[in-house]
Amino acid sequence: MNYQYVSDMKFSASIHHIAIVAAAAAACAAPAAAEDLRTEIEVDRTVVPVQRPASRLRSMSPVLVTPDVKRQTLSMSEYSAASDFAPTFNLLEPASYPALRPLSTYRGYASVGYFPGFNLGASAGYRFINKEKTRLGAWLQYNGSSYNSHIAAGGDDRPTVSNNTVTVGADFAQRFGKKSNLMIGVDYTHAALGLPTDADPSQKQGINLADVKASWWSTVGKVGYHANFDFSHTGLTKDIAFQAPLSQNPRSLAAAGENRFTVALGAIGRLKSAASSWIGIELKADILHVMDGLFLSEARTYGPWGAGDMMMPVTGVHMALTDYSGRTSGIYSVKPYFGFGGSNVHARIGLDVDVSTGVDTKFHVAPDVMIDWNPASQVAVYGRFTGGEEYNTLRSLYDVSPFAPGINTYVNSYSPVKGRVGVVAGPFAGATAEVFAGYEATRNVPMPVVLSDVSFYNPDVMYTAIRDFNGFFSNNLSGWHAGVNLSYRWRSKFEAKAGFRILPSSYSHGLAECRDRARYIATASVEFRPIEKLSLGLDYELRAGRKYYRFDRLTDEIGYVRKAVAMSNVSRLDFNATYAITDAFSAFVRVENMLCRRPEVLPFYTAQGLHGLFGVSLKF
Repeated sequence: MNYQYVSDMKFSASIHHIAIVAAAAAACAAPAAAEDLRTEIEVDRTVVPVQRPASRLRSMSPVLVTPDVKRQTLSMSEYSAASDFAPTFNLLEPASYPALRPLSTYRGYASVGYFPGFNLGASAGYRFINKEKTRLGAWLQYNGSSYNSHIAAGGDDRPTVSNNTVTVGADFAQRFGKKSNLMIGVDYTHAALGLPTDADPSQKQGINLADVKASWWSTVGKVGYHANFDFSHTGLTKDIAFQAPLSQNPRSLAAAGENRFTVALGAIGRLKSAASSWIGIELKADILHVMDGLFLSEARTYGPWGAGDMMMPVTGVHMALTDYSGRTSGIYSVKPYFGFGGSNVHARIGLDVDVSTGVDTKFHVAPDVMIDWNPASQVAVYGRFTGGEEYNTLRSLYDVSPFAPGINTYVNSYSPVKGRVGVVAGPFAGATAEVFAGYEATRNVPMPVVLSDVSFYNPDVMYTAIRDFNGFFSNNLSGWHAGVNLSYRWRSKFEAKAGFRILPSSYSHGLAECRDRARYIATASVEFRPIEKLSLGLDYELRAGRKYYRFDRLTDEIGYVRKAVAMSNVSRLDFNATYAITDAFSAFVRVENMLCRRPEVLPFYTAQGLHGLFGVSLKF
């Protein structure tokens, strides 16, 4: 089998994309050239519910699984790692550009966009080696923005939220023969942030991020195998500042930092007794070393409590700080699975067995099951059941928001089960509909909280901060969710989508990926291409019933009382347009948050008002 790869300047090693390209290449071979020559290729079809790529405040937006498109993968790449968490908020993306396909006549690209008062995005890249079997490229990008938060923090009525982020990277890809591929990527990011905090509204913070990724995959006979190595570093550049003096041990407030190493091995092979069945296994070792950091934990919860003759139906907690500096933890996973396919049923049945060491030693077993049933040509029924253990790292909080504080929970999250089932019908005259429901249970999820008149305590040190403090608190979450998605497409000229979800929204009921605890989420989008060179689009999102929880200090003996604090709804309308002036030169417009709503993203600061990018992109 001839495996090809598709990659842009930014390193990406998507085995599924490679398999799809290989299948397409085989399908395009012309059999008329020689009637006695035949090429046989075995494929497995799977239908997987997928999420829209990461976008600001859109982590819950699902994407339709349309039954008319058969999602097919080659056997050796049937299993792939889960995608990263889609952030609930991030800053302006760099100007978009068309991906440079293999053997393209263009080796480089440059793109820049600006919007007043200050929003600037720029990106550029060049592929120095652009041969069929060998690729070597480098790229860089810059994101910048500055605006007033409009929420008081530390006595400042209009604290400034600013970001200047620079990323540089390089990637290398090499194909050996027709069955083996090697890909390596490195990148480094420095972010200079100005963020309103409880301690100092003008406080500046810096974050350094570094990543190294390498992957190898190949086949031996009817067995496919792969190996992956990932390294990531995340570190704050400045110590965490408090306005009130500390009694002792200031080292515990050193800038938090971590290093993470991941090694994964996998193999899959067909069973000789059944051509439509296969078995596979995935092995992974995930090591996390914490260099410095001060981390918040909930020591005790109690309630209701009484004061004299008056009973108060509230819940109180005592806060504690834990110093994980110098600790090393590990999560070791084994995922065996069995797959089979028939005329209208395809499934993968497996287990996720995790052993964690370090802070705690635990053993967990979770399902890893995917089922796709097509009772009719235009109807698909699917089910997906997963789970497992994962870290709550500084990097994961940075992905939620670049302004996530350095004091947070640092215990592993564990999901006994995350399940989703759905039915997709269509297309009927271009229309497709999906109805789905799911249940999730996840322990130790970092959720945003605010602590008022804070007194932290651990056995060695007492810390006190006078003003409100925001951080991430560990929650056990569970709950049901359900929704519907609709889409309509007319040729290549017009496409419309709409979706609605209802989710659990309380202190102990919610979804791990919904950090703002939204109760209802509605989305709609329209894309219109009146002429070949012009594309116009509108996107709308409503997130209603949002909230965070606040802990108000009562007395030293009683602790804190938990209260829900409502956040304003997200009502966001975005417009985008792209016009291809030539094949290599295009202009674009992105106007975001056209309704100029300013909901809270995290406690103490709001989203940016009207902003966007006006710019151009060039391929050369």
